[in-house]
Amino acid sequence: MLFLMNKKILQIIILCVVLVSLGLVWWLGNSMWQRHYAEKQAAMMEAALEAEQAQQVALVKEFEEFLNAFLADIQSKATAYKNERKVLHEIITPRNLTKPEYILENYTLLQKTIPALHGKMDEIILAFEQADQRANLLLAQIKGESQSRLIEQWEAMNSNYVRDYIDFFATEEKVISAHHDLMTLYQQNASSIGYNVKTEELTFKDPALAAEIKAARQRIKDLSVQQARDLVE
Repeated sequence: MLFLMNKKILQIIILCVVLVSLGLVWWLGNSMWQRHYAEKQAAMMEAALEAEQAQQVALVKEFEEFLNAFLADIQSKATAYKNERKVLHEIITPRNLTKPEYILENYTLLQKTIPALHGKMDEIILAFEQADQRANLLLAQIKGESQSRLIEQWEAMNSNYVRDYIDFFATEEKVISAHHDLMTLYQQNASSIGYNVKTEELTFKDPALAAEIKAARQRIKDLSVQQARDLVE
């Protein structure tokens, strides 16, 4: 009887030991899994942070490259406009108006040049509009101090350039119109216009026409002075 009781107690003890062992194994395994999971999560978070930082660096670089490309593009378009604009000066130069047929040629050239100049104006204005959209898209993705710095830089640069070009083109329209008015006078009175080789100036049979043309040329000079003053300011 006593033997049977001792045997049962021993079985109970063994069962307890087994259960405790299994519990310990489970606890150890669970602890290791939790540690592994925590390490994995930390590694993933670190990788995500590094990826985000790398993306921010790439975005800032992309914005700076975009800005440099934009400025180069505007400079290129401005140079193309300036080259096209040289025609305005050449067509009203007296040595190029010595004969009626030359006057007609220059008048015809002006009719072709005006749309070309307007087209180049539109290209420059469109470049600003497209660049503003691109800049805003990039800036929205950049975060923190870099975003604030680049927004300030873009707004200052864009504001100055846009204002300068809008002011310039506003006066430029008047300059082009004044050239058109002058060349129209030349074209309509081509047969009564002469040229003095010694003074390199045009001569006019009609004093009233001479006064009208003088006033038209003076208007071009005044507008050119205004343009130069606007650029300096």
